[in-house]
Amino acid sequence: MRRIRTVFKRFSAEFRGARLFGKHGLLRRSPIVPEIAAGLVLVLLIASAGATGVLNRVSLSSYPDFFAENAEFSVLEIPPSDAGLDKNVSNEVFSVIGPSILSQDVQSLIPTILLHYRIKYVTFYDTAFVSFFEPFLSPRAGDTETPRIDKVDGAKLSREREKSFLSIGDGWYRNEKGDSGVYRWIERSATLHFFIPQGGLSEAPTILAFSSQHQPGDGDLDILLNKEKIATVSFSNTYSDMYVELKGLQEGDNVITLTSVDKCSVAGGGDPRCLSFAFKDIKLLDAEQIPGEGIIRYNGFYPEAALSESSVNPPQWMSAKADIQIFTLNPQRVFVSFDAVSYAKNRRFTVQQDGKEVQTLALAAGAFQRVAFPLELKDGNTKLDLISEGCDQPSLVEGNGDERCLGVQIKSLLYETLQ
Repeated sequence: MRRIRTVFKRFSAEFRGARLFGKHGLLRRSPIVPEIAAGLVLVLLIASAGATGVLNRVSLSSYPDFFAENAEFSVLEIPPSDAGLDKNVSNEVFSVIGPSILSQDVQSLIPTILLHYRIKYVTFYDTAFVSFFEPFLSPRAGDTETPRIDKVDGAKLSREREKSFLSIGDGWYRNEKGDSGVYRWIERSATLHFFIPQGGLSEAPTILAFSSQHQPGDGDLDILLNKEKIATVSFSNTYSDMYVELKGLQEGDNVITLTSVDKCSVAGGGDPRCLSFAFKDIKLLDAEQIPGEGIIRYNGFYPEAALSESSVNPPQWMSAKADIQIFTLNPQRVFVSFDAVSYAKNRRFTVQQDGKEVQTLALAAGAFQRVAFPLELKDGNTKLDLISEGCDQPSLVEGNGDERCLGVQIKSLLYETLQ
């Protein structure tokens, strides 16, 4: 134990903020410290929302073979809270583990984490978290030194207690906090890891839920599960919720890849990063936890904040292009209807599904008319593209300060199942 403590004291400063993997990383196939010739000490450093953010871009679960080949024992290090640790940051309720563990109960996951990462020792710089781990630690001998090092009692761990969990993988920028809460940007592509223990497939949640926006405008996002594409979804430059069914899950590590169809764009304003999508509130849900069958998302419409607060289906202005996405777990034939009106002049208005025309009609200015058509909803997300024949700025038409380019406004969208 004294030897481990000495290693931590000597290399604490070097480890903090350092790269883990790669040519210049700390965890590579050559020994880290000359004194440790018998085996490699793998240190799971903890990165939090306000700290360096380096580790949050590295998924340690991506290296199971590396661990099996090199790890004689592993150490989990809990940093002091003044390093920026916040176990209650947004949806990262277990951010005391690097990589961040998303949307799970902290205490119920501890046995799984200790087993999954082969943790043999836990080093506490902040005793506030000791109580979480104490049921799985060997009795201490009264050592009160800082850092406090405890040995994991393997007899108290059982694979029967393992639970599924979702963790941050590669390709993520560090956490940021704004008016919309805590979020993360990606460059072009990033991964999540969904671990399902042996025998846990039937109980694992199957819906990936998140909120996202694209920078600088509308953009499409490909979602892959274990290298197989399962969905392509669209977002605008304002946050909206998305639900994706994860078909093809397997026991063990499932890799979810989120990839922007278009290239990233430099943020600007002194920010050199190349950004595509921002994500927040990433979580896994069971089917019955989805807030209602037939979730309708409006994408590419102008925000109508006042109306949105007072109506579940408010009027929505679009410019020349927008889309509506309907999420359902069951394929079904439905009848869709909504009211639409053109701005300033008569316009041709087209509804498309998968590039095929569903309906085209001439919309008059100043008076709503009903648009209705049958539609086949598929399992997952069904996207309807709405195309207006151009748009006009109220600032030019009416001489006011409204710089939006308005084409068509829709309201009262609903659908009913056809028997």
